[in-house]
Amino acid sequence: MKKADLIPELEVPLEPNMLKIEILPNNPESIKFFVGIWFPVKEDSKHDESFIIPTDEKAIISLTILTFSEGGRHYRKAIDRFSTLPYGSIPDHDIDFFEHFIRHLEDKWVVLCDLGDKHLTNCVSRILRIPLNYITNSVSSTN
Repeated sequence: MKKADLIPELEVPLEPNMLKIEILPNNPESIKFFVGIWFPVKEDSKHDESFIIPTDEKAIISLTILTFSEGGRHYRKAIDRFSTLPYGSIPDHDIDFFEHFIRHLEDKWVVLCDLGDKHLTNCVSRILRIPLNYITNSVSSTN
């Protein structure tokens, strides 16, 4: 067994802050679905007051769907699932697997937006606390 069979990211490379959706032929009887994102990407801060992105996480789900025919009808059945989500369960339906992925991204987005909001509020507070004479002296010294 190849390492890429166990870790789908090795098969489909992720780019920072870009959602990647791939449908890969696995063999003639199956298809591999891959959804992944590297979000948010942690950036090194060059300033003490920069907004610090808290995590650097790659969230990935994939599943292999077996396609087969029986009695003249075509069927599809998930035969394996892979996830890097922090919680795990075997979903009742394959669409639930994708729903868990989307909810995880939503949770991360809300946390990131809240942190960004707090950072902006702190920046504005710092700006408003600068003494007026400091601003006036800075402006007059540049003229």
